[in-house]
Amino acid sequence: MGNGVVGAILGVVFATLFQQWTQDVWFRIRRRSAGVVRSITFRERQALAWSTFSLGPLHTSALVVEGDGDRAIAAESIHVQVLDGEIALPEEMAAWRDEIEAEESRAEAAGDRAPVWNGPRYAVEGLEISRSALDERSEVHLRLRPTDYYTFLAAQQLDRRLPDGCTPRSRYLDPEDPLAAPAFLQCSFAVNIAVVTSDHLLVVSRRSNRVRMAPGVWNSSVH
Repeated sequence: MGNGVVGAILGVVFATLFQQWTQDVWFRIRRRSAGVVRSITFRERQALAWSTFSLGPLHTSALVVEGDGDRAIAAESIHVQVLDGEIALPEEMAAWRDEIEAEESRAEAAGDRAPVWNGPRYAVEGLEISRSALDERSEVHLRLRPTDYYTFLAAQQLDRRLPDGCTPRSRYLDPEDPLAAPAFLQCSFAVNIAVVTSDHLLVVSRRSNRVRMAPGVWNSSVH
């Protein structure tokens, strides 16, 4: 009996002395746990912020920056502005374009092969994505500048060493912010269309073996 009374008294004393401390410790543990969960969830959401294009089980390296593949972006919501003045390569890369032009001229003169056609293209100077005021539909604003195919080929040499030892990839590309790439690295604006038949078959095309970029590779239905 006496032991029970002493135990009860000690229990009350300990509860009184350590109740606030215990609550504080428990609060800190819960807060830290919640912070860890939020941090993990935030990282997962960040990782999913940039998703690559996929079609069924086929996953590609093409980056999707707008749209869910279900609801089309209305034509009137796409605003395109073509600016004056061609895109210029940085000084240390300009010689690469000259090399390509000289090689194609030499090949044409020697009759070794059909030269690459230096056709006109567009470079993406800017891309802004917003939403309409009332129905929250996607609105896309594109700013383009003229360029050519030789400039595109020169800019694709992302891992070629510059005079200081770095590469265009390391100097000009931020993997965390792909839309911040300079216009000369976005100088092949194109439209790709996936054609799906009424019996749910995908129509694809194969690139010629005579092209400079990705010869013989299977490509979208229409490019």
